[in-house]
Amino acid sequence: MRTSFVCFVLFLNAAYAQLQSGTIVVFQLTPQKFVIAADSRAAFESKPPEDTHCKIGGFKSNKVVIGVTAAAAYPSAGRGDLLPSWSAISEVEKALSLVDPKTADDASQYVTDLARAWSANLVADWTQSYWVHPELVVRAAKANNGTLTNGILAAARRGRIAIAFRTIAYRDGKIQVEVPSPLPDCQVAPCASGETAVFDKYIHSRDDYVDAPQSVTGSFGYELLRAVRLVDLTIAYDKTGAVHGPIDALEMTTDGSITWKNRKQNCPESSD
Repeated sequence: MRTSFVCFVLFLNAAYAQLQSGTIVVFQLTPQKFVIAADSRAAFESKPPEDTHCKIGGFKSNKVVIGVTAAAAYPSAGRGDLLPSWSAISEVEKALSLVDPKTADDASQYVTDLARAWSANLVADWTQSYWVHPELVVRAAKANNGTLTNGILAAARRGRIAIAFRTIAYRDGKIQVEVPSPLPDCQVAPCASGETAVFDKYIHSRDDYVDAPQSVTGSFGYELLRAVRLVDLTIAYDKTGAVHGPIDALEMTTDGSITWKNRKQNCPESSD
């Protein structure tokens, strides 16, 4: 079963009040590893796009990986802006300190607890954002049928990897946490979040898309190679112009080792 999370991306900025749309994150869980790849583009309404954004993060000492779509950060406008900066990826580091160490040996329980703490942090961020800039929060929600932030978290414990999904949404005037139901099965085939039209086309195609045009080369395992190809195909054939830039990609094995196959210099190797 293949599940796609269709969403838009928003980097709120009080100075520009900009909606940013477009992204693609492709990921898969196998018995041996978790792989994830993402593009880098941020497309704005009234200024040129930026191809420098980090949409996946690895926490090497904690054996945790996250991918984020929809609204991923708020860069404060600086002096005069009452809302401080926040980042969905940085919130993982805060959440790690809140997880009960007793759950550390159980991958499923650990990633569930981590996702709970992370989403609570994001609810607090979004609630504060609504107090200061309610119009931006409402615009973000309207852009994606109520969704504000999507998070895909993976954690390795005792030779096993487990994943969790959380969505922060604004519905009926309330910011809340949602869990996809039914949960997507990302083991049989890759899952995707973001601009998924091209992904949907190729994941159902009988063509050998691994041999399709590609901007990223290297010695990859098949699953990561496929994830990178699907991101690359989206960059090549997406008609919105909102998906582009370098492709970041990493894999985490069951012992918790995180290896970047491709990473922009401005994206940290480890976020902890």
